[in-house]
Parts: sequence; structure tokens; C-alpha cells
Amino acid sequence: MASDRRIRRIERLLDDAEEAVSALEWDVVRDRAQAVLAFEPDNVDALDLLAAAERSLGGGAGSSSVQAHAIPTVSSSVVAAPGTYCDYADALLLRNSDGDRAKAISLLDESSAVAKEVGMKLLMDRVLSRREKLIA
Repeated sequence: MASDRRIRRIERLLDDAEEAVSALEWDVVRDRAQAVLAFEPDNVDALDLLAAAERSLGGGAGSSSVQAHAIPTVSSSVVAAPGTYCDYADALLLRNSDGDRAKAISLLDESSAVAKEVGMKLLMDRVLSRREKLIA
């Protein structure tokens, strides 16, 4: 169960995102939604806000990197996602429920691909380190 502090932080971030929607500040909406998803990857409100932000920023309905109630897939419009995917993989590995290992590997693969494509060497090293631990 999330602590009261974490719940307040998530609520504050969601409130900020909602205010940004009213002001049509889609970059802020995207950033706040991604921050919420870093703490709570299955947060439906944050997934909805992120999808709306990506559509409004020109991602189009068919290319959105967010699917409701699913793990988001990497799109070129979400540059911050590779690090978030790596963090999400860590959380899945700690939880260690059915299917978490496979999801973590998939997220690490996606994170690696994007990190390599955009030249994020530090993230690439981080992903490879976690990948090696999974294989060992």
C-alpha cells in the first residue's frame, strides 16, 4: 500500500496535469503524467492524461504510446520513456509476480532500443547491467 505522502504527491501531480489541460499546456500534462506513472505505472488517470497529451502534441490517435490499462510502448514522441521503462522493470522484478520477469525483460529491451537510438549511453549501461542480472 502506498504511503500517505506518496498518495499526496500523486494527487498533486494529477492536479497539476489537470490544470495544464485547462491551459492547453500539453508538455506540462505529459511531464506530470509521466511523473505519476514513475510512481504508479498502472494509474489510469495518468495513462489517460498522457494519451491526451501525446494526441494533442501531434502523435495522432493511431500512434499514441499509451494504451489504456496496458504498459505503454515506446514512441519517438516520448523521449523520457526509456528511463521510466527501466525503473518500471526494476519495480516489476522486486514485486516478482507471475509474468513480471517477462514484462521486465520486454521493458528493458524497449528502453535499450530507444537509448541506443538517441545516444543515451548512461541509460544504456544501466539497462545492460539489469539485463545481465536477469540472464545470470
